[in-house]
Amino acid sequence: MRILDLIRRSGCRSVAIVGTAKNVGKTVTLNCVIKQAEEDGIPPAVTSTGRDGERIDVVTSEEKPVVYVPEGSLVATAEATLRESEVYAEILEVMPYTTLMGDVVLGRVKEPGNVEIVGPETADQLRKTLDAMKRHGAPLALVDGAIDRIASAAPTITEATIVATGAAAARGMKEVLDRTALLVEYFGLKAPADRALGVTARKAARERLACLIDEGYVVRPLHLKTALEAGGAIASAINDSTRAVVFGGAVVDAVMEPIMDMPRRIRSLDVLVHDATRLFLSRPVWNRFRRLGGKMSVVYPIRVLAITINPLGPGGASYNPDEFLKRMAAVAAGIRVFDLVLGKSEVGA
Repeated sequence: MRILDLIRRSGCRSVAIVGTAKNVGKTVTLNCVIKQAEEDGIPPAVTSTGRDGERIDVVTSEEKPVVYVPEGSLVATAEATLRESEVYAEILEVMPYTTLMGDVVLGRVKEPGNVEIVGPETADQLRKTLDAMKRHGAPLALVDGAIDRIASAAPTITEATIVATGAAAARGMKEVLDRTALLVEYFGLKAPADRALGVTARKAARERLACLIDEGYVVRPLHLKTALEAGGAIASAINDSTRAVVFGGAVVDAVMEPIMDMPRRIRSLDVLVHDATRLFLSRPVWNRFRRLGGKMSVVYPIRVLAITINPLGPGGASYNPDEFLKRMAAVAAGIRVFDLVLGKSEVGA
């Protein structure tokens, strides 16, 4: 099975490719999907959340894979990078925002080639770019999460996600597997079973950093400047009538720990997060939350289609590819794992 087959079966028209770290194979994954789409006669649309496709990594100074865009595809990138690339494209729109390298333009490729992609920099800009791609008939839009590695996976931006991971994500295979498994756990969180609670939380998460929902689905706002330093304030506001805590912003250890210091209450609460891209809990805190009987769900679930792996790390470090593939499949919660270079894939039990 090819990775494009999973995308086509899903029916999704926009897919984010996000990485657990730099140099884990995001660009290889992107190029693989583009190539398979070209083979199937599907002209993809391509952009990124920041800068990608450059030949030399601007941080590590190491050579990187380039992004190839075929004839008929759409590409959204800074005007200067398009002008300096191998690609000739008909400009369809100049988007109403700019980057450090000039205005973002949306073009249809007339002469294929390699291109550096410097895409929109905010979630709102990315949504507008994807809307423009759909208006111009793109059957499949691919977003490379170049700077913020998981934000483009937000389900309010793209319909599905591919996770790239590899040896560069941590010092040893065990830690790489655990980091990836934790991300998969977060991305696998579902909407609450109580639909009325989900509807109430959806509105609350759009409007507030954090709030409480009491009996009768009554929203109790918390007037916080930032949720990052408000764990104690949230914990002190919880009372016997509180049914749920809703986070519209980031959720970090310092937010959850004061709430978990009330083990009797944590078992009776529903903790809802806007979406899993806003979850930044460490493994120890997440494990403690689950041991205490904590229940967490998301207002907007993420759909993970596949995981891709890169067994090669920086400085020549590497894992046995077959072993790495099997062990990643074992922790991937039923998600198909691909080694795109070897052309192999596995699904764990």
